[in-house]
Amino acid sequence: MREEWLSWKDAWKTSHSLVLDFSEKDIKLLENTTENEKIYTFTKQSQILQDMYKYLYTTTVDINGCLSDPDMIKNDPECQKIEYLSYDEYAQDKQVLLWNDPLWRKQLVISYATASPSACWAKPVIYLYPEKKQTVDVRLNWEPKNLISIPLYTWNWKVTAKPDWELYHLDTDQNYEYLFWEDILNYTFPKDGFVVKRENIDEFLTEKLSFIWMNEKEIWDFKEFWVPNMQDSKYYFINFIQTKDFNKIAPISVSPKPDSMMRVFMHLEKLDEKKSVKKQSLIPFDRKWFSVIEWGGRLID
Repeated sequence: MREEWLSWKDAWKTSHSLVLDFSEKDIKLLENTTENEKIYTFTKQSQILQDMYKYLYTTTVDINGCLSDPDMIKNDPECQKIEYLSYDEYAQDKQVLLWNDPLWRKQLVISYATASPSACWAKPVIYLYPEKKQTVDVRLNWEPKNLISIPLYTWNWKVTAKPDWELYHLDTDQNYEYLFWEDILNYTFPKDGFVVKRENIDEFLTEKLSFIWMNEKEIWDFKEFWVPNMQDSKYYFINFIQTKDFNKIAPISVSPKPDSMMRVFMHLEKLDEKKSVKKQSLIPFDRKWFSVIEWGGRLID
């Protein structure tokens, strides 16, 4: 089974089927399932596992470049917040598993559970409000890991935008209200925010989103998606990651350049009981002329 396979340096960025070149000495039997299926993992000496650690685990974790500079690990507060696995710990932590499928092909499962705070952002949507009908180019300026988008994102979105937020996508010849994307992103969980009782979620969101100057349609769209998804817990911890901070996590570019841009992403954590947190200070948005508005969020169980 010897074929060219995509290197881990490239493969982790997207979803790919890979053909790996390894021998039986590179793997070891880990355990049997209840149905007597054999589960394997790579040995510590395996070059494949070493490459996974180097190109997949450390690249996914090391969003701030901490591992490339020992002084940063010692002195940078953001680096100190993340618990990095050593290679020995990674090799022992069942991060990579294999098993034989019915056709006796070894299937590979990779865990990202320890790969830093990593999020699949739910329903980030981008509204465009030009002053006049015009063509607008929107680009996501990070390397996608598992991107889902509507309309389909290739190298960019090129749309004809109108002042009433209607978008005409040139490639699909269809109209849209907004541009939608989801992807896996790394970020440091915020500590300041708000603790809100489930029964008060709707009122709270209306108050805070109005304060930062989202319009009625944007608030309605936001609540239509999020309020039904915030009914499972008695309390929720909520933080709004605003434009300046989110531009560092998921930078985008819009051409022609908008006169104003607001990006707000809601970080949510379920709470069993009320707790005290430092209150977040929100920054109102100065909406003017050609404006771009984006919202989304992530719920932590």
